Amino acid sequence: MNFSATHSKRASRGWWPVFSGILFISAVTLGVGFYFPLRQSQDMVTRELASARSTVTQLTESLKRSEDSLKKVSAERGELQGFKAQVDSEAERFPKLAEQFTNNAEGGLQAAFDKQHVKASALVDGLSIDWTNPALLNWKRTVPTVTGQRLLCPMMTSAKRVELTDVTIRTFLSADAVAEDPTEAYENATALAITFSEQLARMCRVSPGTVTVATSPVAKDAPLVRFEFRQRPQSGQVGL
Repeated sequence: MNFSATHSKRASRGWWPVFSGILFISAVTLGVGFYFPLRQSQDMVTRELASARSTVTQLTESLKRSEDSLKKVSAERGELQGFKAQVDSEAERFPKLAEQFTNNAEGGLQAAFDKQHVKASALVDGLSIDWTNPALLNWKRTVPTVTGQRLLCPMMTSAKRVELTDVTIRTFLSADAVAEDPTEAYENATALAITFSEQLARMCRVSPGTVTVATSPVAKDAPLVRFEFRQRPQSGQVGL
């Protein structure tokens, strides 16, 4: 019998399990050595990706809010520009109307402007016609003279033509009258304004709803009476 060959086979079979074990342990060691770092790297990448996605979402929402705010601000800016243009247009309108009244009035009203018996001025929201010549009122300053009465209807017609349909008749207290009797001075000034409103309704067929009366304190260079013409406020608009 060949005992050396048998011994060699046994020795070969004895080393194989050891070698296999070493390979297995090496493989496991290498696998574990690569797996955990890769796993940690993957977890870290996953967290960073989730964080990046969250940041992108936040930035997208912030951008949308900014765009909405910009659209709102742009719309408000457009409205303000439109309002400013309207205000500028109105601010230019009334001085032009005052000039038009002075240079292109009808009949007796034009003669009164030429003689400086009356004067047109622009208001913030309309225009006024001041009576400055005492000859337009009687000596007691309680009623207009015939010359004064002839100016009433042309004034109203000219004002209506430019859509200034509302009129405030404003009288002013006299310093001398106030010194004598303040109560009587106020009553006389108010009575004069009421007289004008009645004559406008009777002679010029002006609707009473478009006429108001007012009395102001003594003022330097105040006219005898002032007619303030304005547009009728639109529905929902507060008048001044």
